Amino acid sequence: MIKGILVEGVDCSGKTTLVTRLKTDLSSYGWDSQTCCHRSEDQFDRYLQIYCNSDRIIFDRGHFSEIVYGDLWRKSRHFQQWEIEWLNEYVLMHFIVIWCYASEECLKKRYTQQGINRKIKVDQLIHIQTAFENLFQHNSVIKYCSDSFVSLDKLVDMIYYLIHQDNEGINEHDIIPPLAKEAYWGIIVHSNISYFEKLIVEEIKVHFPDISIKMLSNKITVDSFLKEYSSTKRTVFIGCLPHLASNARTLNSQDATLLLNDLIRHKFLWIIDETSKCSENYLKFYQELPLHNKISVSSDKPNSIKNVRNQIATRINSFI
Repeated sequence: MIKGILVEGVDCSGKTTLVTRLKTDLSSYGWDSQTCCHRSEDQFDRYLQIYCNSDRIIFDRGHFSEIVYGDLWRKSRHFQQWEIEWLNEYVLMHFIVIWCYASEECLKKRYTQQGINRKIKVDQLIHIQTAFENLFQHNSVIKYCSDSFVSLDKLVDMIYYLIHQDNEGINEHDIIPPLAKEAYWGIIVHSNISYFEKLIVEEIKVHFPDISIKMLSNKITVDSFLKEYSSTKRTVFIGCLPHLASNARTLNSQDATLLLNDLIRHKFLWIIDETSKCSENYLKFYQELPLHNKISVSSDKPNSIKNVRNQIATRINSFI
């Protein structure tokens, strides 16, 4: 489901014009716009809440601008690397992200015509635009050159199509999100029988001999959980999901849990022992996992390990 549209870019890149046009064309469908300027607060907590609570919002700037301008003016005081990775993943999974850019000639012409007293100088525009370009180099975003209104019309038509295609009633559990098609971050194995977990792990190591193995702690906080997942790619995690306790950074626990659950549903392959005893909440979570992201096995069936072996070979093409 598309939760919103995030429009990024340097000043004078056509960003605000695009946001205004999208709001005009989509307002009858319940869409609105919001500008995210810098505020002196915990940036991760702030953007986490903004993104998780959004519903049909067109954002004029988001955490990407916070990174670029934070590097320029605030000596990189914005996010830790693991926070950037999680926000990027969530936004790219649930938002249409558009990077606006323009030629140097257009940027300077607009800067002069607007005559606004800006914090940035005209000779900084290209430098900042290059910073955005580097930021989006490895991310799946729509790149929009705003030099002509023809390209604006084409982009708006494409966004309109994407939004209405998303609303055709397709069950999100039956389709593979764009990020899930690329690679898994890791594998989560859960069984109440420890030797069965070990057998599954051994089968995984046949295909990925260099993969790391970690046990899930029962007392892990949201903060440390996010850090651990973002820094330990190509890892098998053994155990049931821990209860996520509140952490010292007073991170909004509900929003953090939403983000966490959403990403691990799509970025991890789950191998679950159907005979395991779990709480009602965990059971519901497992049942709602996308079909392409889980392998169900039974420790009381002799052919289960063989089933795991075959499915791992066909499911996992790559790891990030």
